[in-house]
Amino acid sequence: AEEGIVIASPIEHRILQVNPALARLAGQDESVWRGQPVEQLLMPASVPLFLSALEEPRDVDAGSCEIELRDARGEGKLVEF
Repeated sequence: AEEGIVIASPIEHRILQVNPALARLAGQDESVWRGQPVEQLLMPASVPLFLSALEEPRDVDAGSCEIELRDARGEGKLVEF
């Protein structure tokens, strides 16, 4: 399975970079996401969980959780992080 990766600023909550796999999952070119607020990439219910992970990174052994990405049509796709 492909792994979607997003690099985001923990202070400004802006997307710095996404990898090609995440861009495919979201249905948009990588360049579209640069500089966008992370809220544009996520469904509203997933935003608080993602922001808390940005501010307080978890131990990689702590397991994963699911968030919902917003695709190009505004529909959600469940992904693990």
